Amino acid sequence: MKKVLFLLLVLLTCSVTFADEPFRAVLISDSHLGFKKSDEAFAKFLEDLKTLPFTPQVLINNGDITETGANDVFERYQKMVTGLFKQSFAVIGNHDTRWNPEGKKAFAERINPIYFSKDFAGIHWMFLDSTIEHQTQGHADFRELAWIKKDLADVPPDEPILVFSHHPFKWRGISVDNGFDVIKLFSGHDVAAYFNGHGHSLVHLSFQGVPFIENDALFHDHYLILEKNGDQISLSVKTVGEAELKPWMTLSLHPQKTAEPFPVNPEIFNGIQAVEVGEIYAGLASDDHRVYAGTLSGDVIAVDPTGKTVWTKTLDGDVLAAPVVSGNRLVVGTKAGTLYAFKATDGSALWKKHQGYPFPAPPVIADDTIFIGAGDKNVYAYDLKTGQEKWHTPLGNFTEMKPAIQDGKVFIGAWDHTFYALDEKDGHIIWKTNIGKAMYYSPAVADPVLSKDLVIVAAKDHFVYALDQKTGEIRWSKPSNDSFSSPLLNPGDNLLSRGTFDILFAEVSGRVMALDGDHGTELWTKKLNTAFYNASPVEDDNFIYLVGVNGEYIKLNRKTHEIEDHLKFSPGWTFSTPVLFRGKLWVGSLDGYLYAIP
Repeated sequence: MKKVLFLLLVLLTCSVTFADEPFRAVLISDSHLGFKKSDEAFAKFLEDLKTLPFTPQVLINNGDITETGANDVFERYQKMVTGLFKQSFAVIGNHDTRWNPEGKKAFAERINPIYFSKDFAGIHWMFLDSTIEHQTQGHADFRELAWIKKDLADVPPDEPILVFSHHPFKWRGISVDNGFDVIKLFSGHDVAAYFNGHGHSLVHLSFQGVPFIENDALFHDHYLILEKNGDQISLSVKTVGEAELKPWMTLSLHPQKTAEPFPVNPEIFNGIQAVEVGEIYAGLASDDHRVYAGTLSGDVIAVDPTGKTVWTKTLDGDVLAAPVVSGNRLVVGTKAGTLYAFKATDGSALWKKHQGYPFPAPPVIADDTIFIGAGDKNVYAYDLKTGQEKWHTPLGNFTEMKPAIQDGKVFIGAWDHTFYALDEKDGHIIWKTNIGKAMYYSPAVADPVLSKDLVIVAAKDHFVYALDQKTGEIRWSKPSNDSFSSPLLNPGDNLLSRGTFDILFAEVSGRVMALDGDHGTELWTKKLNTAFYNASPVEDDNFIYLVGVNGEYIKLNRKTHEIEDHLKFSPGWTFSTPVLFRGKLWVGSLDGYLYAIP
């Protein structure tokens, strides 16, 4: 009995001692492991922790744990921090998903869920996902918004909340396109602060009386110490290698809110038809009768010229790449790794093929065969009628590129900064050519253009390359202003004014450039005040139509290159390549709408 009482006393003493200790957490961000400079900085950070005059209980990483989302680097990070803290948490950053074939799944399986909450130290801690699969910008999808609402339903109004995300919900313009939708969900709750990374700087602002705090990148040798003192939190800046903790901010766990209004969403202009279908990331497809769109909720939808939904089918995962239609067959792949074929007229199922790896790239159909890149770093060929696999060929990494088919060859580039020519019949590699200088700068998105005996592709090393279709030899290259280029466009014969082949592409920097396809000579350029990402330009006899990532529509005169029309049609990020259908430009957006612009 005495031994039992002694053990109870020891346990009680330990618990009281722990409860009486000041609660401290280490806050880091943008560690970018996998890059030499960042690896060295992280090693110094771990050594610096040993010099602290106290032992922090928790480590929180505000995202971009890794440089390129490599699985082995996630695992290395976990090994390095395990045992140093009682608990370790992280939010996913754009670098953690952008280049990983598995997207967000790799982070969730090796670090922690992509969004979740914890209660400790008298605070409700919420860790949110602000990332878009394989993309740089930020967005909170419909599933996460529903989860936040459900999670907050169990939080008492007077319990303080700290919110962590990688992208800021209010900062530097619009880092998360629906950031205010997220903030509105917290109305009526005691949010003490929102923390983010991404910006690689140590700054803050206030909105509605609540601080929005951005942590510096760890490779700048800075991290934060959070200490809870009663109803306050103090933040101190620790510089690696310096003994002094520099007090920075004091936060109230129950801040006084203000009535500062939320901004009004941009007006939807008169004459623009908007059909609510769900969040659209991928491009569209069309035939003579319908427009087809895939959504992040895993639906594929067919709408008629009036915008009326003809049919809808729910798939097994998000649609991250544009569908393709040929004859009466519509083919679409999912994040869950299934390729589907439907009758385009009524949506009835023809077949489905579960490959087990995501399909981040759009398919192309030629000679009754579907060609598509998958997240397992293979290019596949499937029979259009049956879905039976004909062949698959491994590449050096995965691809987001739509293949181009000509003269018995399949042309495609991958994240290994290599461009390939495969045999259409059996998939063997005919030739491969290195272009670009690192994983960042691969021809992953920019769709190839075929011209006579050339294949032309924009790589992400600021160059456009023209390769010989037979040998892969680089015939010419042309520098551009920006490393991230939207897909190339083959304007067709109606754009030709000199009897030769022209190509057109748009850059993130907002510049549109036309080149002579035979020699790479610059024909004309136009600087526009918007940014272009995945959405390719399209054209007809008279005009070139462009869609900016921030939901802007621009119409250029094909001959004069002057702007004929320019308007903002969506408050959401727009990565969807549009289609021309029945006198309107149809384009999807992450705001959940399919737009038809006259």
